[in-house]
Amino acid sequence: FYHFVNNEWFYDTANVLDLESQLSPAEQDIFRMSPDQVNWVHYMEDFQYGLQRHVLRDEVLPSMHLVELNSRVRATRMFPLGSLFSDLAFALSHNPSPQHVPPSSSAHIAQAVLASKSVIQAAQNVPNGMVRAGEMLAELSSNLSLPTVRFMGWLMCKINRRLFRSVMVDESSLEVLRNLDPSEPVVLLPTHKSYLDFLLVSWVLFAFDLRVPHIAAGHDFLNMALIATLFRRSGAFFIPRKIFKDPLWTAVLSEYTSELVKQNQWIEFFIEGSRSRSGRMLHPKKGLLGMVVDSWAAGNAKDVHLVPINITYDQAPESDSHIAELTGRAKTKETTAAMLRAGPRKLRRSFGSVEILASAPISLAKETAACLQLSPEAGRAAALTPAVRNKV
Repeated sequence: FYHFVNNEWFYDTANVLDLESQLSPAEQDIFRMSPDQVNWVHYMEDFQYGLQRHVLRDEVLPSMHLVELNSRVRATRMFPLGSLFSDLAFALSHNPSPQHVPPSSSAHIAQAVLASKSVIQAAQNVPNGMVRAGEMLAELSSNLSLPTVRFMGWLMCKINRRLFRSVMVDESSLEVLRNLDPSEPVVLLPTHKSYLDFLLVSWVLFAFDLRVPHIAAGHDFLNMALIATLFRRSGAFFIPRKIFKDPLWTAVLSEYTSELVKQNQWIEFFIEGSRSRSGRMLHPKKGLLGMVVDSWAAGNAKDVHLVPINITYDQAPESDSHIAELTGRAKTKETTAAMLRAGPRKLRRSFGSVEILASAPISLAKETAACLQLSPEAGRAAALTPAVRNKV
């Protein structure tokens, strides 16, 4: 770049400005000549990508045009004095897909789960097995409620504005999710560094009028009375950490997951299993993903779309406790009292920015067929074999 860096350049724009002045307003909107009309942020993002990809020959992804959600919430107008109640206007004006609530009632889902062969078989080896299975299902199940989702949307506006300077989202990737076939379930797979992760993902989906997912949450949250109720009515279902050592729990969860897949719902879980204290990706846990694959292979859905989501914090709100735990301190038990003690202190700090970027959806049917070098129909049938399932 010596020639360009070490020379000075002057451009005479008189002819361009004269030409622009002769254009009609409609023509000026098509042929934009004024630098004031250039989105310089997008321009520099695209320029940087072109420089890296075509000059430096780096393997980089195309630049993403991020939107800042906190400012978008501020701009919400729905009624007079909307600027004073922008968070409330935001929560009341957004309408998640009407399919965000399961078409079947919770009672119908419970009936289907408890009537399944795998649950009945597992219950035979447990005293009062079917009663216990019903209790497990009651602990497990989500109970999505639109009024609660709206309340959480309002509350997250308040929390995010206090905690983060900005919440950045790639809008184009969300439009890809909007255009997915509604008759096919979607599995969201975010990275996991903070308890806020699943709340942020749901808030972003709500902000863009997308489906609110059913979220796999830790059983420990049931110790937090009011919080557990809010989470459950926001889509959370609760799983014990050592569930796969209990055949009955495993059967109940597997059938519950299968029912969500059968009803083409959006499901969210953290494939890492627990929060990463170091900021690095943890080794994936395949339990829930395996249940989704089994349900698809059994013919409960035509296809399943897997969507990895990267959540990047300048500083995770739990970073102090992460450091302490990495140095040997025991993890603090999740309770309502612990949250109330830590909450005000956290809300007085700024944790910088957070970026939420969704990757392109991965078709389970196509990836299985490509992995096994079979047709989609043959790939589905082969996925029922345990060895092939693990490979997928």
